[in-house]
Amino acid sequence: MNPVILLSNKGKKWTDEQDDLLTQQYEKELMNIADIAKIHLRTVGGIISRLKSLDVLSPYLQPEEYYTSVRGYPQYLQDAEFMKAEKESRVKKEKLLPPIEDLTQIKKDIAHIRQEVNEILNFLKSIYEFEQEQ
Repeated sequence: MNPVILLSNKGKKWTDEQDDLLTQQYEKELMNIADIAKIHLRTVGGIISRLKSLDVLSPYLQPEEYYTSVRGYPQYLQDAEFMKAEKESRVKKEKLLPPIEDLTQIKKDIAHIRQEVNEILNFLKSIYEFEQEQ
């Protein structure tokens, strides 16, 4: 199972039509969570999150409650192929992020640039005030 295809909508904005279909599949068709995720090309976590935001599932539902409160969650946990695809999609996303050391350096660079911009602004303000005095 190719995680890129299987989860190609992961992280994308939901449309009203997708929301309607999701609600219908879970509430009226009584589909299980993994089947819905496969249809929508999203992760099970993404489906649960959306169902919570649509008030189909309680927004207060905690992950430890999924097993008993989310239809088909126990079966999802047994679907090794789908769980592997989800895990691979997370690994690929993590590989796209720069290492923490790079982020730390970027933050330092931004702080330095801010300081230099403030110095330039102060210099320009001084020039403006000097010209106003003349």
